Amino acid sequence: MRNVIITTLGLLAFSSLANAQSRPMPLLEMHVSAEALSIGNTLKGSQQSHYIFTNPSSMMQQSSKMNINYGAELISSKGNTSSLHVIDGAIKHQKNAFFAGVRYWHIGSKDSFVDLTEHETSHKKITEMAFSVDLGYAYQWNQHLTSYVTTGYLHESGVTKQHAWQNNIGVTWNDSTQFIGKDFIYNIGISADHLGIISYRKVTKALSPRLSVGGSAHLMLTNAHQIELFADAGLYPSIQKRKSSTECSLGIGYALNNKIRVRMGRHLGDKDNYCTMGAGYTTPKFNIFAAAKLTPSSEQPNIYMLNLGLNIK
Repeated sequence: MRNVIITTLGLLAFSSLANAQSRPMPLLEMHVSAEALSIGNTLKGSQQSHYIFTNPSSMMQQSSKMNINYGAELISSKGNTSSLHVIDGAIKHQKNAFFAGVRYWHIGSKDSFVDLTEHETSHKKITEMAFSVDLGYAYQWNQHLTSYVTTGYLHESGVTKQHAWQNNIGVTWNDSTQFIGKDFIYNIGISADHLGIISYRKVTKALSPRLSVGGSAHLMLTNAHQIELFADAGLYPSIQKRKSSTECSLGIGYALNNKIRVRMGRHLGDKDNYCTMGAGYTTPKFNIFAAAKLTPSSEQPNIYMLNLGLNIK
């Protein structure tokens, strides 16, 4: 069994986000939105898709009453390739919004392993996978302030099985003003994420919570041209012998006619430095966005993601 565990940890290694500090449940920290990925995985700014996994408050700023999204992600590393699939939706009614989403991560499979003496051995084929089911709710207190809460169940299976229950809570402030004579729209949000427990082999421990603050700003140069700025900072406190860690994401984008978007971003910290880029096309009825994460080291995975969204008035 020990040789199997060694190989399983190898399969998980390309999830550099969670592997950076050996935090449990890597699925929690997987990229789930091409739009957010394109700007360094900034989650607190204004979003237009995958609200339950990014910023549920953003749904209250959209004109559509219903939103459905599908995302496909390819994680490519030196030793393995895996895929992530995301389906989620949101419904808005007056000051209320309801969310639901599912994530499925096919991590990999193997039938030959390397034991502690570095000799290859044979074993029954093992497939490593993880999935989550999430629900959420947001309430708009006034035209500026929105709060939200989400909850989810996560399961991972392969050599061993583990389960987790996690909750996220957050609040966002939206406003607008004039800057150099131009319309300036901005939002600021704070949240406490990954509040929950994980159970495996009859052992129950706390997940690694993430405290974050961030937002976005949109400067309307003209009716057709818009500059977008994004920022997000996160802290993983020290808990149960896991070291504390900080990270920061920055992004910039250009929008033409509020339809065509080109973006790029940078992520620093948490032993996971990388650059991102992406582009998308948005209409009142649908949106499509593609993004890529490019890492400076061959030991870290590159990620390619495509999102498709449908908006219903």
